[in-house]
Amino acid sequence: MTDERRLSLPAEAQKNPNVAIQRRALRDASGWSVAGDIACLSARVAATFGSVAFARARDPATGSLHHPWPRFMILLRLLDRFGTVMTGIIVVVASIAASVAATAVMMVLWFGGMNATAMALSALVPAVCAPLFVTLELRLVVQLRAAREEMRRLSIVDPLSGAYNRRHLVALVEQQVQRALRYGEPFSVVMLDVDRFKQVNDRHGHLAGDYVIRAVVECCRGALRDTDVFARFGGDEFIALLPHTGAERAGETAERLRRTVAAANVRWAGARVPLTISTGVAEFAPPMAGMDDLLLAADRALMEAKHRQSPGPQPEAHSTTHLLSST
Repeated sequence: MTDERRLSLPAEAQKNPNVAIQRRALRDASGWSVAGDIACLSARVAATFGSVAFARARDPATGSLHHPWPRFMILLRLLDRFGTVMTGIIVVVASIAASVAATAVMMVLWFGGMNATAMALSALVPAVCAPLFVTLELRLVVQLRAAREEMRRLSIVDPLSGAYNRRHLVALVEQQVQRALRYGEPFSVVMLDVDRFKQVNDRHGHLAGDYVIRAVVECCRGALRDTDVFARFGGDEFIALLPHTGAERAGETAERLRRTVAAANVRWAGARVPLTISTGVAEFAPPMAGMDDLLLAADRALMEAKHRQSPGPQPEAHSTTHLLSST
């Protein structure tokens, strides 16, 4: 300690070599005890609740704001387990405890002892401020979670039909292929398309064609199990993924889909639109090596089913199912 600062200390403090005692005496002699405590506490509160309020950080590379994922995931887990109210209480209590602990450490390190006023303020200020900031943060977290779920839904769902899209289907089929190769779990796919779909568009318009696509999806979903996956593969072509299903049962499912769509009463502009589908079935089995072989087999079965059709005025009579098993 410099001579100038030692001259400002009381005589008993100048004789005592204990640095902590000298710091405390200097603080008391200068008259900034309370102001120093409040300043330390304010800095702690600002550091703690400033980040709590928005729970955001700035990306040093792009300069854009982004959420710190570890904190976000912790809050999500708390929300899922305890609910909004209990999570808010937990965060407030944790903030108060952190503020009190940090203030106590700073008081001991900087001033060599505790101060009752500072400790009381370190608990009181977070108790008043934290609920406001926590409410805002939890609201942002809930909104962000809803936005993430909506983004995920949009990334896997076809916007026109409401069925899963091709990208999601490919990912699921790849998973099933890996299970089949590793554990020998059987699975099959049913590839189908709408018969004479171009005639529907030409006769009734493209809006009617979109309506037919949605009607086919609704019919097929109702005829499948909860564990089955139904996706739009492209245009008027769809694929049903049937886990734990061999070729024979998959053929039965395809026939059920065909009958369900044929029996549907689809009407557009007051007129009934007759609908039929053709289906091709393939089971994943040796010598298939992957998803491409399976889809190629299903597509070949679908083409054979459509080639067996003959033109006529009653398309219901020509809806066909073709089964292709590689077992």
